[in-house]
Amino acid sequence: MSNLNLEQLTAAQKANAEVMMALMRTAFNGVERLTALNMAASREFFNNTVANAQQLLSAKDANTVAKLNSELAQPNVDKLMSYSRSVYDLVSEMQKEITGVMEAPTAPSPRMPKALSRRPRPPLRSVVTCSPPPCSPCSAPRPRLSTR
Repeated sequence: MSNLNLEQLTAAQKANAEVMMALMRTAFNGVERLTALNMAASREFFNNTVANAQQLLSAKDANTVAKLNSELAQPNVDKLMSYSRSVYDLVSEMQKEITGVMEAPTAPSPRMPKALSRRPRPPLRSVVTCSPPPCSPCSAPRPRLSTR
């Protein structure tokens, strides 16, 4: 292998390592934000559950319990919907960031041949998606888990 080929290979490996590091940073930041969101949601859920339980325990009769139960359910549904929207927004942002990293052109080195500087990339829009797959009835049997 000639010295020029080694330099070209080294430059290509360095460029690929930089892309991988950018992807790792992006993924780590996304996991960090998702963890913070989950911690905040868990803390709020716990505090609401304790407050709701105290209200239900202070009820004097079954009618009051039923009324409180229905009144306390709606705010929880609203909070669940808000949490779901937040997760969806976070995943959408992560998809945009990852797509931006993968679609960013690599700056070719003066010694790097064009074939190495322009590496083919898969279309990310077909690989990374935020929306759930379309529902369709599945005729395949469900896999059974072995208890052995």
